[in-house]
Amino acid sequence: AVVAEAAESQRTRVETAGLALAVRSESVVRRVDRDALGQVVVNLIDNAVKFTPDGGEISFSVRAEKKYAVVMIKNSGRGIPKEDCDLVFDRFYKVDKSRGLDVNSFGLGLHIVKSIIELHNGTITINSEENSYTEFVLKLPV
Repeated sequence: AVVAEAAESQRTRVETAGLALAVRSESVVRRVDRDALGQVVVNLIDNAVKFTPDGGEISFSVRAEKKYAVVMIKNSGRGIPKEDCDLVFDRFYKVDKSRGLDVNSFGLGLHIVKSIIELHNGTITINSEENSYTEFVLKLPV
C-alpha cells in the first residue's frame, strides 16, 4: 500500500504535465521504511514525467511474485539507449547530455533509488526500447 499511495500522491503532478497515470496494486505485506520507499516512487515518477512526451502514459504496478514484492513503473517515450542502461544508476550520470546544465537535476535521483532499494535487500533493473518505453522493475523480498 505504501508504494501505491506514493504513486497516487503524484497523480496531480503527472496529469498537470499532460500525461496519464495508471496505478494497479495487489496487497503485498512487507515491513519497509515508508519515507524511503516513498522517495523511490517520487524519484521514479519524476524521471518518467521528465522523459514522457505530452499525451504519454506512465503505468505503475505492484504485485506479489513468489517471495517478492515486484514494483514496475513504465513510461512511454524515447527510452534509454542500451549502452546507458547500466550507467543511469551512477551518481551524476545523465543520459540526456543536453540536460547537463539543468539546475533542477543533478543526476542523483536514480542513484538514490538504487541505494534505497539495496538497503531493503532488493534489486532494480531496467527494460527499455529506444523511441518506445522505459520500465524500471524493483524486486523487494517479503
